[in-house]
Amino acid sequence: MPAEDVTKINADLDQQGLPNEMTVLINNQEIITLNELEIQIIVSFSEGKTDPVETGREINMREIKIRKISMNRILILLTVVFSLFFFSCKSDKLYEEYKTIQSSGWEKDSVARFNVTIDKHYLSYNLSINVRNRGDYPYSNLWLFVDITAPDHTKISDTIEYQLALPNGKWIGKGTGGMYSTQFPFRENVSFPSPGNYTISVRHAMRTNSLTGITDIGLAVKKQ
Repeated sequence: MPAEDVTKINADLDQQGLPNEMTVLINNQEIITLNELEIQIIVSFSEGKTDPVETGREINMREIKIRKISMNRILILLTVVFSLFFFSCKSDKLYEEYKTIQSSGWEKDSVARFNVTIDKHYLSYNLSINVRNRGDYPYSNLWLFVDITAPDHTKISDTIEYQLALPNGKWIGKGTGGMYSTQFPFRENVSFPSPGNYTISVRHAMRTNSLTGITDIGLAVKKQ
């Protein structure tokens, strides 16, 4: 569309005070944005016409749809879209909690307990262990004892190892200022045997009695 025609359409809209929605029909789809205008044009060419790129004005217009959208409406639409995306991601997370470790060290007999209520036991869940450590943590790995106690008091026990640092000494976790946070998969695609309250207990399995450098230990449960 020639520049003078675009200017004329813009001026006509301002003069006529057109409502927020109008329709313009031309054959090929083309979107032209003028300030606060989004103009959708469907152009229909009559038989025997040559390429509109070459002929310029040889266009047989049947109907025109013009949609006038203010910037405020666009911003509101984007806000709604991002809000829906945020809450849809958030809704998958059933549980997440951290337990703070004493600054003097994580004692071998100190247990971090997490109580998780499972209503829909027939669904599949992913369990993750979250670890926060300082830069002065003296090891590159972390051994943990993890117990899952069901409502009927049956227990499943695991011994797991996580790598907190690469062979070159670089911490795997994200963070700055000497603090790092890492989320590790614990159990994936888990279906609980029955609804009710489950207790997940975590204690360190390192050889030292008082483990320094770990500031928080956490648990996250997400729907599959």
